[in-house]
Amino acid sequence: MVNIVNDFNRLRGNLSFPNVFGCVDGTHIEIPKPMNGNSYYNRKGYHSIVIQAICDAKMYFLDIFVGWPGSVSDSRVWRNSPIYEKLTNEPASVIPGSHLLGDKAYPLSTFLMVSFKNNGHLSDNQKKINRILCKTRVIIEQAFAQLKNAFRCSHFLNKINLSDIKNQIMSICILHNIRLTESYPVEELVIEEDDNDYENVNVEDNIAVEKRNYLVNVIANL
Repeated sequence: MVNIVNDFNRLRGNLSFPNVFGCVDGTHIEIPKPMNGNSYYNRKGYHSIVIQAICDAKMYFLDIFVGWPGSVSDSRVWRNSPIYEKLTNEPASVIPGSHLLGDKAYPLSTFLMVSFKNNGHLSDNQKKINRILCKTRVIIEQAFAQLKNAFRCSHFLNKINLSDIKNQIMSICILHNIRLTESYPVEELVIEEDDNDYENVNVEDNIAVEKRNYLVNVIANL
């Protein structure tokens, strides 16, 4: 974990979000409509299964959680994942002061930093932390892009059995990590977030709010 945090601190030079041990996000893999599978119909207009992944600064997948239907929000998948349970129940498992990065679909917590929602009244420092967080967090988007470019089957898995689908997705994620041992160009992506894409995630952890506000002051001096 120390090595991962150091890699993230070097990722964007002075404009790296500090003390990151991974970036989390979800992506959809299109599948045929399962029997009685209306819950797999996502808001984008097709049937899918969700991959939740955490990657490091080199785009290696550190944790994969597969199987939830496409209609389920990233926040709900996150709250039901084994890694969320571990981080919640075993806070000592991470370096003090470190955290994952997620987009606004995720709930703010002491171990997961997310950007401020743009209410039209953000301070300059809050806007700055949003930009830096997004530029650091984009590494997970790049990892998904590399996965889908390298393994074309990830665009549509023409299988009916959900267990087979989960196993194939896990397999291509493992192969993605193996593939990273070779050198290849990485496409830089610019991700623009839209608040309307996300459900309303309530902030419940006052300690997490204080931590993020502290980071605003740290990043303001970068």
